[in-house]
Amino acid sequence: MNRENVLIIMFSIILAAGLFYLYQNLSSFECFMESSFSTAMSDISYEFEPQGSSYSKTRVFRFTITSSKNKLEYFGMKISNETGNVLFFEKRTEPEGGSIMATVTMDENQGVIVNRFFKKKCYSEIQL
Repeated sequence: MNRENVLIIMFSIILAAGLFYLYQNLSSFECFMESSFSTAMSDISYEFEPQGSSYSKTRVFRFTITSSKNKLEYFGMKISNETGNVLFFEKRTEPEGGSIMATVTMDENQGVIVNRFFKKKCYSEIQL
């Protein structure tokens, strides 16, 4: 491999890391940006999808979780602002899972913290 190819590969890696960092930090809310279902346990998968532009005051957050063996005791989502005030809270007890959607209107330059959680039978609560 010649020097030019090595430089191109290094530049691509640095560019990808920079774009990922920029994508993660463009908006004023703190959350992980899963774009597809992730597996939390062997039979539990979840997806989290924040929607809306970083310049919009209104954001929509969608948390979907499924249990192929219907073993969820509960799942939920809590959204707080940076000062700790709860803007949204919902907890559900559907063993097969489901979807929670929250619409949050924020002040300019206000960040939010999104906590997602679930409890599977015979396990402790898991924070995502």
